Amino acid sequence: MRPVLIVSPDKTVTRQLADGLRPLGFDVSGANSAEHAAQWSRNVTFVCVVFDIRSSSEYSPDIVRALRSSDSGLGVVFIVDSASPDTINDLARISATDVVRAPVDSNELALRINRLSELRLLSREADSLRGERDVIYRTDDFVAQSPVIQDVLETIARVAQQKTNVLLIGETGTGKELLAGAIHYTSPRRHRAFIKVNCAALPEPLLESELFGHERGAFTGAVRQRIGRFEQADGGSILLDEIGEIGPSVQVKLLRAVQEKEFERLGGERTVSTDIRIIAATNRDLREEVAARRFREDLYYRLATFIIDVPPLRDRVEDIIPLAQFLLARSCRSMNTNERQLSVEAKDALLGHHWPGNVRELENLMERAVIMSDHETLTADDLGLSPQPTRRAYGPPRTISETERELIVGALEQCNWVQKEAAAQLGLSARALNYRIRRLGITHTSWRRNR
Repeated sequence: MRPVLIVSPDKTVTRQLADGLRPLGFDVSGANSAEHAAQWSRNVTFVCVVFDIRSSSEYSPDIVRALRSSDSGLGVVFIVDSASPDTINDLARISATDVVRAPVDSNELALRINRLSELRLLSREADSLRGERDVIYRTDDFVAQSPVIQDVLETIARVAQQKTNVLLIGETGTGKELLAGAIHYTSPRRHRAFIKVNCAALPEPLLESELFGHERGAFTGAVRQRIGRFEQADGGSILLDEIGEIGPSVQVKLLRAVQEKEFERLGGERTVSTDIRIIAATNRDLREEVAARRFREDLYYRLATFIIDVPPLRDRVEDIIPLAQFLLARSCRSMNTNERQLSVEAKDALLGHHWPGNVRELENLMERAVIMSDHETLTADDLGLSPQPTRRAYGPPRTISETERELIVGALEQCNWVQKEAAAQLGLSARALNYRIRRLGITHTSWRRNR
């Protein structure tokens, strides 16, 4: 039996609600005032407290805070009569609360209590994992020697403190999910849920149910009510990964949820309000998707309040070897094997690889090398990469910077020193090329800023 506390100055109301809830598996107690409820809560752990505020004026947010002083996840349901929509919305915005209008249906009240109980369990799971996650997502622990990724982490540290929605744009495998976690777990919302949804993993009808939930009987197979991810993330953050893959009908409903912070469950009529931060991620150019009318322009601008470009690994040359060593050491620990090292030849091969799969490809490569090789010092062959020449046929050894400078200057000369064209020829972004030009001290009289 799940303990529930009914708070009402009217004993008849308490008895009626108790008679309706007990057959549904609830152990119901009664209190005639907020002070009495606080006394009960000090001795009993309730799954939910139901406040009948139809004929009482003693409700205030302080009551909820007092009840939650020893149980931060306690759910609260308010029973209202002729309250204004503004009053109902104010009550619903309080974290882990719900509102029902009189006359109260016992089954409906039980559904609301069960919903808050589910959210409470999710909150407790999040609390148990929070210490570990805080370490995983600390920006101080990111391998970030390159200026481009340092800029990204500095930006994340700033935006995390705000309520702004964030759009992460970058190629597959660049670590967008990890950065989304860093935004949440360094934000004021870090003590609430961080929910992740892969929008490309589900067909459109199932994705709508996944995001917004459904009522019993909403479709064939919906044998019970389901709480959607948006409700589970209330007070916290939600990551909508691969946002560019969602279909038109889900885009319409998502727009309202983002804009108005409210929605209805599939097959339901009651409006659900949530307070969440949305972090969207994509490897697509959503502006092109908007131009092609595959993605709603109004939704794009709601999601792209703040855009962060996540650089590919090939634009983070300074991070390749430190990342490889970090991932290699982690793989050795997870497989309980001796530590491995990277030979000079292996490092040259890593630096010479294009990394179409980015950090994820590097991670997989390190894991495979630990499994397949018995060598303490890994070679290029152990990594499955071709050795890269790093010396001239004649003369002294060349440094990586010298080779890089020669390639960039050659491309610039072929493109009449137009940086955008040279970047395309080298397979770099314009920003990455500009960073290398500044680092290597390359100048030309046609560039106004270098005169």
